[in-house]
Amino acid sequence: MMELQGAIGIEQLKKLAGSLERHRRNKAALKDAVGNILGRQLSFREIPDPEGDTGDALVFFLDTAERAKCVARNLQQKGIGFKNLPDALRWHFAGTWDHILARSAWLKGRTLENYFGRSGEILRRAIAFPILYKMDESRISKIAVELQKALAEV
Repeated sequence: MMELQGAIGIEQLKKLAGSLERHRRNKAALKDAVGNILGRQLSFREIPDPEGDTGDALVFFLDTAERAKCVARNLQQKGIGFKNLPDALRWHFAGTWDHILARSAWLKGRTLENYFGRSGEILRRAIAFPILYKMDESRISKIAVELQKALAEV
């Protein structure tokens, strides 16, 4: 790292606490909006250390992988952005990394899905909304409304 980059980094670190607080506040607001509308149609990812949570995403799980895929597709068509679950499993989930199988003698003849089956099942039911620093109430409301509509259509 160059000295100039270091100096900029030091200044940016001074903003970290406020940025994290704003992300956490936006995440809580979205979780409340989605939770109030949807009731028991979904479950949220457990956060073991809420105080250590960066608040960068609100992850929830639907009852089936097929339903999650349909809801994700519907949200995408409505212009509601979300992180790449469940689609990212092809490159972000070790259970699908066929290139590891080819290079590791102990894995020959096996599948990583066998080792990570439960993880794959959970991730395939997940959708993750990114939490933005400048997320306002109207954006949060729009996400909640569109999610409700997407769930009603599947």
